[in-house]
Amino acid sequence: MIKVIFFDIGRVLLNIYPERTLSALRECTGLPKSVLEKPLQGDISDSYETGKIGDNEFFKRYKDALPQPNDLTKDDFFQAWLALLGEPTETMDLARELAKTYPVWLASNTNPAHIRHGEAEGLFDGFAGRIYSFEIGIRKPSKEFFEKALGIAGAQAGSTLFVDDKPENITAAEASGLESIHYLSDRQLSEAIDTLLTAS
Repeated sequence: MIKVIFFDIGRVLLNIYPERTLSALRECTGLPKSVLEKPLQGDISDSYETGKIGDNEFFKRYKDALPQPNDLTKDDFFQAWLALLGEPTETMDLARELAKTYPVWLASNTNPAHIRHGEAEGLFDGFAGRIYSFEIGIRKPSKEFFEKALGIAGAQAGSTLFVDDKPENITAAEASGLESIHYLSDRQLSEAIDTLLTAS
């Protein structure tokens, strides 16, 4: 029987648009998108999403990783960074509806700037709690992420449902004993959850 539900945020509860961030950075710097994208795919983002560095260091390391000299400012960088976040998906409505009956938690690889923005917009209101990688120091698909998440939520793996769009995170969650659904679309997820919760 499912007693607790974990939802990922990006591409599940919120649409995200990486191309908007890259386009905005290109306007600021004049550099090609391939050059602008590369530093965001490695250790810099990982360190930011696990809380090892803060906003200032994140910007500094990114700027330093670009060809020098460049005119990127901190304000322009974070405006571009926030442009990645889009509108809520239909699954956000589903999650809020489920939250009336179940403890629904957010469980996401994310960073302080995006969360501050989302919380200021009220996007994450109404849920039982939040488990963010930058706060617990671990990212999915690490087994430790799920162990910590369960501990924070006071949940048991066998009675917890995890929803995520990335197959590697689903695999890791199932290896940790959680019931999981791989998000493919709003409709697919809604039907899968309805089937699972009806059966349980």
